[in-house]
Amino acid sequence: MKQKTVLIFCYSHLSKDPRVLRQIIALKDHYKIITAGYSSSGIENLEFFPIDKKLYKTRQEKILLYAKLFFRGFEKLYWNRYNRATFESLKKLNFDCVIANDIDILPIAVRLGKLKGAKLVFDAHEYYPRQFEQRARWRLFFQPYIHYLCKTYLKHADLMTCVCQGIADEYTKIYRVKPILFTNATQYHDLSPSDSADSKIRFVHHGVDNKGRKLEKMIELAGMLKHKCELHFYLVKTDPPYYDQLVALAKPFENVYFHQPVATPEIPEVINKYDMGIFILPPTNFNYRHALPNKLFEFIQARLGVIIGPSPEMANVLHRYNLGIVAKSFDLQEFVEILSNIDMETVKQFKSNVHKEAFNLSFENNKAMFLQQIKTLLGENQS
Repeated sequence: MKQKTVLIFCYSHLSKDPRVLRQIIALKDHYKIITAGYSSSGIENLEFFPIDKKLYKTRQEKILLYAKLFFRGFEKLYWNRYNRATFESLKKLNFDCVIANDIDILPIAVRLGKLKGAKLVFDAHEYYPRQFEQRARWRLFFQPYIHYLCKTYLKHADLMTCVCQGIADEYTKIYRVKPILFTNATQYHDLSPSDSADSKIRFVHHGVDNKGRKLEKMIELAGMLKHKCELHFYLVKTDPPYYDQLVALAKPFENVYFHQPVATPEIPEVINKYDMGIFILPPTNFNYRHALPNKLFEFIQARLGVIIGPSPEMANVLHRYNLGIVAKSFDLQEFVEILSNIDMETVKQFKSNVHKEAFNLSFENNKAMFLQQIKTLLGENQS
């Protein structure tokens, strides 16, 4: 039987897109994989099709964008010269299944699927209709457009996946679709918990320097607990002024450290030497409230205990396996009270619990599930 072909594409640099990389890894030993994006995944022996990075280059184009948004010319807006060019390029390829990542390429994937008679998988990385709802201009101009894309195109997917139950439930409630869960669980790392120091708890946080995540809260907390803990950052600098602001804020505190970021696959091994991963994410929008991010699973693979605010999706994981601390609110005083009374034996127990569940909470389970879903979709033997 001829090996079937799967096209996986996204408007992103694929080597820096963990969800796309996991899709590729799950399928590459069973199908011919063609990838398309701004740059290659870096995975060997795969066909890669480059896509030009989307930009509204001129002032006139930007003005026209907002005019179309204001007057609700959504279909014309979507099929701009860039998306038309992407479709025209990709339609030259032959495939049996297309996996579209993110809402901004779903209409292209729908059209490609119909043209090729291919199955369509849509992976929702976020709940797009409320992605930046905290911004007034986004709500006014972009939210109706994103709602239109979801209402018009989600129903065409043969299979839809998303990151957590809260987001899946909202898609079902609003758009009558039924996504299955494909969490951000990272690949299994064969590590053991590091020895904990007897004095200060060593916290670590990694990721991008996203201003919306209010990373300064963790610095303020470390300053309030300077004799109790250390805080180590591994931040990808995407917003230099904000990054510099964080460094300046931390300067008076001798227990806050900034380190160079590391490649995604190396994160668990590098941060394994710490005690607890920390992520205080105020729910400033729907997606932040329902966050179940890569970093939580990277903390787990690093064999760290975890401390978070009352973010329900992350809290469900921590409570189920007793992996760490869930504060009752995002108020820093709440964290101070908890951490002032925690001892190292408790921290060691959290790390031990994480170690026991590391395989169960790794990508290995998602990998088998996703492969089986694609096999079923393509009508293959399910044995």
